[in-house]
Amino acid sequence: MGRLRGRQNVITLNYQRFLDVAAASGLGKLTMAGRDEENKAGEDRPGGVPDPAAESQPVEFSRSVQPVLRKLCDYLGELVEHLNRAEAAGRIDFEVRNCTGLKGLEPRNFQLSVDETEMLNGCTLRYACVGEQETAFVMPTKDAAERQQQYLWQHKLRISTKKTSDERWEFRLEPNVPVLFEFTVDGERRVIRLRVSNHERLGTDSYSYDPEDINALYLDELAKYVMRKPNRFHALSGDVMPEDTLKELRQKLAESKVKHASELDRGPSGSGGAPKEAKKGLFSRLFKR
Repeated sequence: MGRLRGRQNVITLNYQRFLDVAAASGLGKLTMAGRDEENKAGEDRPGGVPDPAAESQPVEFSRSVQPVLRKLCDYLGELVEHLNRAEAAGRIDFEVRNCTGLKGLEPRNFQLSVDETEMLNGCTLRYACVGEQETAFVMPTKDAAERQQQYLWQHKLRISTKKTSDERWEFRLEPNVPVLFEFTVDGERRVIRLRVSNHERLGTDSYSYDPEDINALYLDELAKYVMRKPNRFHALSGDVMPEDTLKELRQKLAESKVKHASELDRGPSGSGGAPKEAKKGLFSRLFKR
């Protein structure tokens, strides 16, 4: 015990010496200023505990939207029952990068899951677009195959791959596209969020709504949207192009510019770009009657 106390005294003396040196160099003022800021923050929130009123706001919002969520879940539950009984309205095609895509898929197996513990937190409608014919295609290099694989996995598609004898990669894409409509409560921002995956196209679109937006008109238009009938879903959702769609369009535009620049670079050397014939052809396509 005596040895331990002696070490404590050494630590105390060293700390006191540090304070003396700090005070002499002006560091002590900064240290004390930092302490004052901490003490001030402690006065605002004793013990460093966040303001209980601020913490309870998301919970209060979640409680306030329970009737809206219950109505939404009940409506989607009835919709799922109807869709599982009804015949498929038509076949669905999906464009897939670097291949011919998935053709003639049929929506099947509609399900609704509800996230509910102490209160309703959201619900998810999901189904699958299923076909009978696999899509086979080949990627020329390992790097291209890895990029394609990541792209397909990102969209939850099922694939098998095989290396061919000529160092290429053969892909087989199953005719199965999972579709998702996920509603969740965002208590921090006081909105209800919707995430739609692989419905109109491969990819995810996100929307947010005030609770009063989830009304009878919205639910009917949402049902039409799910069933791929003429609808006003996007108009009721703000008529704004989702960010993922904008990102995809920007990427396609950038790829198109690179491809066009590459075509211009293939012109005769010393011509400073595309020959007059190629330039004329470009504008003739733009203004073609």
